[in-house]
Amino acid sequence: MLLRDLLAHPALGLRLLHAGSDPGALDQPVRWVYTTDLIDPARYLSGGELVISGLVWRRKPADSERFVAAVAGAGAVALAAGEAVFHGIPDDLVEACSRHGLPLLAVPEEVSFAAVTELVVGALTAARGDRLAHTLGRQRQLLSAVAGGLGLDELAAEVSAATGVVIRVLSATGRAVVPGPTPLTADELDAVVTTFLTAERLPAVVPGIERSVFPVGPASEQRVTSWFVAADGDCTTWDAEIGDTVGELVAITALDRARRSERLRLAREITEDAIALIASGSANRPETAVRLRQAGLDPEGSLVVAVAGFADADRVDTARSVLVDAASHAGPPAVGVHDGLAVALLPAGPPDAPTDAVIGAALRRLGPGLAPDRLT
Repeated sequence: MLLRDLLAHPALGLRLLHAGSDPGALDQPVRWVYTTDLIDPARYLSGGELVISGLVWRRKPADSERFVAAVAGAGAVALAAGEAVFHGIPDDLVEACSRHGLPLLAVPEEVSFAAVTELVVGALTAARGDRLAHTLGRQRQLLSAVAGGLGLDELAAEVSAATGVVIRVLSATGRAVVPGPTPLTADELDAVVTTFLTAERLPAVVPGIERSVFPVGPASEQRVTSWFVAADGDCTTWDAEIGDTVGELVAITALDRARRSERLRLAREITEDAIALIASGSANRPETAVRLRQAGLDPEGSLVVAVAGFADADRVDTARSVLVDAASHAGPPAVGVHDGLAVALLPAGPPDAPTDAVIGAALRRLGPGLAPDRLT
């Protein structure tokens, strides 16, 4: 509900005594209502409230300055003052509101504060109900699109078109799961990955860049093995509609990632059979070629073996997840665990982009999230 709508309601008969210092002050939304006769109610305000007061706190003109300074400083959108105690509104209160740029409404003696409160709360409740219904409808549409086979990249494009916010889905090593309309530059990619890996709280805004990062999946997951959504713009300034829509895409992205992880889990046993055969010196046996082919590799082509591990042997699954992500920059890898280490088999890259260089660059980007650990 806007202040302007409240003033225009005929049943209340509110009068505007000061419109505030901002030309658009009357178009501010009222977030809630707070009724008080404390001379300093700031501790009970969080911003966006319409403060209603009977002015019982006023004993002398200087009290108006103290009260208004507290209310304006706490971020209230307006003060609605009752006329019953003084049979009008004292001039010193009007002057204090003028000094602090706080809109001032007069509530007639015959109008109860309960009527004002009921009107505002009723309007807010109705608006929240409409928003919830709209949100649920949008969620159903997005989930129906996924169930109908719409890919994550297509879904992200639809959300980008609906919100005007360009969206990308990236891994912790900077791999573009959903690249967006244009790829990020190397500096931009480093900046968003570093923010995701090191921010104290998520979502977070990339310093110096109008871009926000959102974690994909549970908060308990290690960031070095996670995905995240990078959305253009500062999420702290978005309206609720955009924030909700991006949040729903993040949730669906988590489902998509879980589905892909399940496919990798099912292929892991086949990969580990192939790795064990190669490690035992049986690389040229027919069953090895079968296993490599089943793992998605060409047994006739040149393959690269990447081995990774932490000093703590108990972290082998983390090493495997990191290696899956890093190796995926060079092509679809087959990754498993052998002899307490993570092992990846993947095609050798072209001379201008050798596989070891590609994986090394991905792992260096992951560095800020590994400290003080060391991955070898």
